[in-house]
Amino acid sequence: MPKLSITFKKDETAKSFIRQFAGLSLSAKASLVKGDKPKVVIDTSDEDEEQMVRSLIANLKEETYRNESSKQLIESVASCMAENKSRNLLLRDNTIARLTPTMAKSFVAIHDQLSEENQTAIRRLVIDSNTAFKQVMEFCKQRSKSNGII
Repeated sequence: MPKLSITFKKDETAKSFIRQFAGLSLSAKASLVKGDKPKVVIDTSDEDEEQMVRSLIANLKEETYRNESSKQLIESVASCMAENKSRNLLLRDNTIARLTPTMAKSFVAIHDQLSEENQTAIRRLVIDSNTAFKQVMEFCKQRSKSNGII
């Protein structure tokens, strides 16, 4: 039986993966191995199941990366506004964007008016690339001006 091994940074992420895995109703078995870095070991004898597991792993990594990036964005925006100082943001395309206090203020104002689903979408988009960052910031600037925010 082939074994797949996935190492996680946090116990809760590993446990979340196991819950998602359990919901797939596969014949493969997953077990958590605790240690300095938690690890999930998956036993499977089916190639299709192995592909599904690999896909689940890729999706989880992407989701985790986006969540961490979103947290970093929120922290950067908050500190930019609180300290009234510009911040550099590392974007997903490995470029750096400059976030000014004015940009942060208009971003927050527009972000907070959106539905939860659209808030998630705009946070994902703004950190995607330098082009997307500029487009989102221009959108927020224009909406903020028309709403009398800035």
